[in-house]
Amino acid sequence: MQTVKPSSNTMALSILWLGRIIPVPFNAGDRVYSAHLAAAVARQGADVVFLGLNNPDEGDGRLSDLDRRVQWRIVPGAARSRLRSLFSRLPMVGARFATAQYRKALAREFASHDYDVVIFD
Repeated sequence: MQTVKPSSNTMALSILWLGRIIPVPFNAGDRVYSAHLAAAVARQGADVVFLGLNNPDEGDGRLSDLDRRVQWRIVPGAARSRLRSLFSRLPMVGARFATAQYRKALAREFASHDYDVVIFD
């Protein structure tokens, strides 16, 4: 039986992972899930860039708690308040986290890099 080895010149998938926040601290299931799933994808050889705002509700998370194989990029600025978001036509998450700074960060990413995959988390 002959074994087929993967080609050594295979390029890694380039993935842009869009989260509403950088998923720290690890005290909520959605953050733990997002952080570990992005890290698992990176461990399989993908180049993962994760964009997210700082957590507006809990500021005690540390980037050093996250897997270093993922490029964790904090989008500058802050999420909108929950109260202000109630007056938007967007769903609550979109109203809070779809900021002008986030749109600018996305534009910079797409202008500087061609991603194979974009994940909306």
